Amino acid sequence: MAESLSGTIIVTVLRATNLLNKDTIGKSDPFVTISAKTSRETLPDKKTKVIDDELSPVWNEKFFFPVDNSASLAFNFEVFDKDPVSNDLLGSYSVDVKPSFPWGEEMCYSLNPPPREKSGSAGQLVVQFDYRKGEKVAVDVNKRDDKANLEVFRELGGAIEDKRMFNGILTNHEEEKMALLNKIFKEQFNQESAVLTIIHEEKIMGLIKYQKAAYQVDETHLAKPKWERMMKKSDGAFFVASQRIIEDILRFQTDKKKRAMRAGYLDDPESLFCEELKVWAAEQLCTWEISKTSGNHVNARIAYLEEVLLTPTLFDDPSTLGEATIQQIIVNTRRVLKYQLLAEIEKELASENAVRSFDELRKHCNIVIYNCYQFLAHVFRAEIEGQITSADKLLKTLQEDVNLKHFMGDSLTEIMDSIHGVKERHEKYTFDLREKGLLPVLNFLEITKLSENDPNLPFIFVGPYSGVEEFFQSNSYITFKFLRAHAILIEFGRLFVVIEKARNCAKQGGTLLVYGVANAQLNALLDSTKAMITAIRDEFTAVCKIAECAFEKLVFENKATTTRCKWMSHFKQVFPASNRINDAVKQVIGDVADIKLMANSMTLYERFQKAQNDTQDFLDSANSFSERTAHVLNQPYKKPEISQEDLQKSSIDNNDVLLQKIQKGQPEV
Repeated sequence: MAESLSGTIIVTVLRATNLLNKDTIGKSDPFVTISAKTSRETLPDKKTKVIDDELSPVWNEKFFFPVDNSASLAFNFEVFDKDPVSNDLLGSYSVDVKPSFPWGEEMCYSLNPPPREKSGSAGQLVVQFDYRKGEKVAVDVNKRDDKANLEVFRELGGAIEDKRMFNGILTNHEEEKMALLNKIFKEQFNQESAVLTIIHEEKIMGLIKYQKAAYQVDETHLAKPKWERMMKKSDGAFFVASQRIIEDILRFQTDKKKRAMRAGYLDDPESLFCEELKVWAAEQLCTWEISKTSGNHVNARIAYLEEVLLTPTLFDDPSTLGEATIQQIIVNTRRVLKYQLLAEIEKELASENAVRSFDELRKHCNIVIYNCYQFLAHVFRAEIEGQITSADKLLKTLQEDVNLKHFMGDSLTEIMDSIHGVKERHEKYTFDLREKGLLPVLNFLEITKLSENDPNLPFIFVGPYSGVEEFFQSNSYITFKFLRAHAILIEFGRLFVVIEKARNCAKQGGTLLVYGVANAQLNALLDSTKAMITAIRDEFTAVCKIAECAFEKLVFENKATTTRCKWMSHFKQVFPASNRINDAVKQVIGDVADIKLMANSMTLYERFQKAQNDTQDFLDSANSFSERTAHVLNQPYKKPEISQEDLQKSSIDNNDVLLQKIQKGQPEV
């Protein structure tokens, strides 16, 4: 049996824009009439108040329509120009409301022009429909006993609406958004924001509570000179970034002003969020100088923007106010901070710190692989229940790689098990390439053979069981970058073997940190490690940017919600995982620098003989890996050699002198 409507439909006439002007002097004085009928009866008509001399009026009035067991309710909206003689029709629109109607969403309707009207456009009417199932909430104005209560109701309602429209009072929906925004800010920065602070007030005999922003916003906040005066000259990169962020936000706010839904739009959550960004850019960001501390601050701000961007119900509702949206502001600001300012900071910070052991290097390499695996599990993923997809086969191949499995244990299995609907199967994983036949996954993960021109690439991720979102299917470039990201992780597993042997040598008293062949090979290994980890960062950044492009496309189409695109639930994991990969890569590069410092400071020759076998095993593995890395990355390779001059310099006497310096805390590089 089909569902029917029983209860109350609440129609909120919010506003109109670009209405026709029927007056020869001044502008139209618009009001809206609403008629409604079911298949059995016609309900009483409703009418809004008249807004004088305005072509983009704001009403914000609610009307109640009780309905009993009806399949639908037909509404007809007519916008008139109030006239002493006869009211002129400005435009109309009809809509059928059924149980499946999108309740609670703002609906923008293009009005049909009146008959014989030459203009092709009669403006837009924005309304919202809400449904209270089983509830009868209409007020009967004809009951004499309720007259006094009705007057109080009207007085209270009118006072609140006036306050909210003209004095910066937040609506109930906006109060919820501000609470969520404040929660995210406090969690990220461990403090309250002066701009986002909310104050509580009471109105009319203490019966009605409402909230407003403590930070007062007016038209001057939309003027560029105000912010130019606030900004202080500092390091060029920070000043330019601040300037660009503020100018971008001002353009958005100016555009929003033209389509303001209410007079108090300057105090709504979107505007206050923009003001917080502008104040931060003008008072803090532009005053910083390049340092690791400033890099941490910028990273924290990027994480904050990403959290706001991906939090449901905050700023992910489709906008009817124009092409520009608050999501676009967040995306653009993040882009400036991450790909311009942060890149500038990292380029300037040439120093690498600290004394780390091979255990630290091994631990940080584990973190890189874990987060890379988690990133790949979500970045392009489509939900397929109970089916091993092509994307799953790639993950399974990584999970079962001998080197990765030895060093990662069950941590990769935990990620695989967390993917909904994927069951473990003991089989050799293959790609079904249609007429090409079944080919093993490993055929496509040999990085020296993987080619962007492989004719098989377009067929690997095709159809509902590809395991990737439709946007990413049948694309040779995306497939190539996705496969290469997996393949380079397998290469990283080979590195683990060499690092483990180096670690074993170090346990023998630092024999690989000595002069001669071991020292030269260690430096070559560390250089190869740095090259490989940098290549991993670059490959995964490239894959992340592909996902970002898809996300930004959804943003500009107002589809970046989990209800409109299931992939969004997986994409929420991409930014955090990408950030963790970059952080872990930085740690590995720091570890490499520290080990090189130690290796080139310690030349303990007398311990070399105690670990000769381990050292030779390490030398063979390091040579092989360094040569392979150079081949994978298309770089020239030169086998490290120790000169006779270096051998002569590294006498036992020199070692004794150096050891004394090290013991005194004076290492010599």
